[in-house]
Amino acid sequence: MTYYYFDLFLLSVFFLSLFYVLQKELKTEKNAFLHIALCAVLTAVFKYNWGVPFWGLEYEDAYAFSLCARQFSYDIYPSSFLVDAVTIGSLQEPVAIGTYGGHFITYPTFLSLFINSFGWSYELLCVANCLVSFFIMLVLAIMFKTSKYWFIAPAMYCCSPIINVFTTCMLSELFSSFVCLTFLFAFLKQKTKAILVLRFSTFFLAILCKRENLVLCLIPLLDALMTLDRKNLQRELKQVTLSIIPYTIITFIYFFMIQNVLEIEKIEAADIGLPTFSFNYFVRLFPAFVKSLFSPTAFSVSTLVCLFVVGWHVYNWRKLTIQIIYPLILFFTYLLLYSSHYRGWFFVQGDEVNEFETYRYINNFYYLLVFSIGGISVVHSKRAVGILLLLLMFSFYETKQSREYYSQIEYESRFGEVNEVLEFIKDKEHQDPVMLICDNILLYQNLCADDFCICDSREINTLVMNDKYKYYFVASDLEYLRKRYGVNANQSKFERQKTLSNGNIIYKMY
Repeated sequence: MTYYYFDLFLLSVFFLSLFYVLQKELKTEKNAFLHIALCAVLTAVFKYNWGVPFWGLEYEDAYAFSLCARQFSYDIYPSSFLVDAVTIGSLQEPVAIGTYGGHFITYPTFLSLFINSFGWSYELLCVANCLVSFFIMLVLAIMFKTSKYWFIAPAMYCCSPIINVFTTCMLSELFSSFVCLTFLFAFLKQKTKAILVLRFSTFFLAILCKRENLVLCLIPLLDALMTLDRKNLQRELKQVTLSIIPYTIITFIYFFMIQNVLEIEKIEAADIGLPTFSFNYFVRLFPAFVKSLFSPTAFSVSTLVCLFVVGWHVYNWRKLTIQIIYPLILFFTYLLLYSSHYRGWFFVQGDEVNEFETYRYINNFYYLLVFSIGGISVVHSKRAVGILLLLLMFSFYETKQSREYYSQIEYESRFGEVNEVLEFIKDKEHQDPVMLICDNILLYQNLCADDFCICDSREINTLVMNDKYKYYFVASDLEYLRKRYGVNANQSKFERQKTLSNGNIIYKMY
């Protein structure tokens, strides 16, 4: 419970300081209503799913966060800052809890604010994510409010269809990008007490969202180096040291009191039997990330437009400000980091990464490209505004198509089996209590009632069976447990019941 309430406190500080800073910024802006109205319209048109569900497709990440948020309302709290979830039992009667390593509870804690207030529903979580997108665009608009073309950044943020599609999924990258953007926004604003509180709270919150957000340490470090005055080096070094001390303390607390990232990497390396970072991974992953960024259906031509604008700016010998330099450095650092890290158990077994698997990670740092062009005045004619409108129209069409496409794939590959299994159990057992043993327990825990009992396949040997439940097991075959998890089960206890449309089999256990 302590970890949950610590995150809740940090989120409260973050939002209170953010709202205070935003309202101060809007008070000095004569077009404040226009800023809010544009961001609200863009959110409704591009970010909301309009009845087409898409959780995120990637198991387990797309479903663990929403379940964790749901569990908080049942007083099921984590034993650390990592996501815990019921592995045996139901939400009403949990028997065993397991940890999903590498996933922090910060995003679920944010979602729990809505669940605790309005109850559990997938649509509610979509609305929560849409609010996050609204504030991302509002921060972008306010950041460049002094420019005649302040609307470019929030509009460009909607020109990437896949970023729009991932808005309403249950992955943490959207919220993470919002926190990181706010940190960059606060860092580039003039120092006040409120801004300093916002800087430090967002930095702490960002690294509690995702461990890769530690790259934000580059910003205070670069800023310190760029402000050094060689003529007064001794005095400047003292000021620089004082400016980076708060970030050093926060990082120290994070490593030694919250989560040692190096230890996580060691655990994951032991699990896959290989290093988590490798140049060999980079050779395989970097082309996939680049291909995704220039995909016409995923990003239209928004990546090209952003790079062209920056290139045009440099070509004309315009000054490169820190509003351009800092986000670009962060963008390419994130790209390098993600391209060098393994992408799951199947990846290290030789499976190639497709474009879709890169989209969620790009979602964590794509806003940096948009940020980098926000301060560049590039609109000199109505033709340029027309191009932006064409991009938005194409993005609207492609967002709709992509959302329906991925929603259908997710249903067929994830929820189709779930519905088949639940229908079979309902017809077979009627109202008798059932415990389902399977791999993808998170799907059932998100969709089913809070008294539905499950058991993770990996825990099958620790399960104590009794007469209270009828036990069913779902897998491709009985050898799956041994091949995937090294679990040896007594096959004589399994009776084949039904073959599902995807080839998996329902067994009854005795």
